[in-house]
Amino acid sequence: DIVQAARVHRADIVALSFTAVLGANTVTAALRELRRQLPQPVALWVGGQCPALYRRDIPGVLPVQALESLPGQVAYWHGRAR
Repeated sequence: DIVQAARVHRADIVALSFTAVLGANTVTAALRELRRQLPQPVALWVGGQCPALYRRDIPGVLPVQALESLPGQVAYWHGRAR
C-alpha cells in the first residue's frame, strides 16, 4: 500500500507513473483518493503517458510531464520544504 509505505519510510515525495491505457476518470479518482489518504506534507508527483494527468487539475498533485524537468522540480520543492 502506497500510503502505508510513505508513512513507514517517512517519504517526502511519492512519485507515480501512469500509462496511456488508463482511463481519465479512473486515474483522477485514484489520485484524489491517494492525495486524501497521504499525510499532508507528503508531495504527490505524477508522470507518464496518461493524458488525464496534464489535462485535469487535481489539487495537491503535481504533474511532471518530462523527466528532464525533475531536477528543477526537486530544487523548487527543496526550497519550499525548508
